[in-house]
Amino acid sequence: MSDRIWHKGEKAFRIAKPMLLAMSGVLYLFPRFLLKELFEWTRGIPGYLGVAVRYPFLIRLFGSVGDNIAVMHNVTFAGDVSTASFGSHISLWSNTWIDCDGLKMGSHVMLSHNSSIISAAHVYDIEGVMMRDAVLPGPVIIGDNVWIGAGARIIGPVVIGSNVIIAANALVTKDIEDNCVVSGVPAKIIKRIGNNYSPIKISK
Repeated sequence: MSDRIWHKGEKAFRIAKPMLLAMSGVLYLFPRFLLKELFEWTRGIPGYLGVAVRYPFLIRLFGSVGDNIAVMHNVTFAGDVSTASFGSHISLWSNTWIDCDGLKMGSHVMLSHNSSIISAAHVYDIEGVMMRDAVLPGPVIIGDNVWIGAGARIIGPVVIGSNVIIAANALVTKDIEDNCVVSGVPAKIIKRIGNNYSPIKISK
C-alpha cells in the first residue's frame, strides 16, 4: 500500500489538532461534574462538527486519549470514564454503548453501529443471591487494528488481540487471539488472517 495514501479524517485532524488542544485546555477551567453534563449534551451533534466538539471533552474527562478519535453522534459512555484509555485513529460509530470501567483500547480500532462493550456481567450461580445483586466486574482490553462489526456484543472480562475482525452480531465472551476473524453466538474463530498489516502513513 502506498505511503502516499491517507484518510481525509486523519488529515483534517492534523490540521485542527492545535485548536482542539486549545479547547481542551479551556475545559480544565470547569469542574468535572459540569463537563460530564456538557459532554452528554454533545452526543446529539451530528457530523464532523460533533466529532470536533467531543474530542476536547475526551482529553479532559478520559484517562488517556490518543490522536484522531472520531466519536459519532449518539454514542453512550457508561461507568467511570476516567479509567478508560484509548489509542489513536479510532472510530466509534453511532448508537454504540461503551462501558468504560477499566477499558483499554489500542489504535486503529473501528466500533461499528449498534455494537456494545459491556464491562460487567451478572452472576447467576450463587445460591441465595439474586442475579441483579451479583455483578462481576470485567474490564475489556482491545488490541490494535481491530474491526468490531455492526451489532456485535463484547462482554468482559475479555482480552481481544490485535489484527482481529469481529463479525456483525457476534457475541464475544472469551479472549480472542491475534490475527483472526470470529463470528457467531458465542463467537468462534472462522478464519486466520495475516499479521503483516501496518498503519497507513499520512502524506504531507
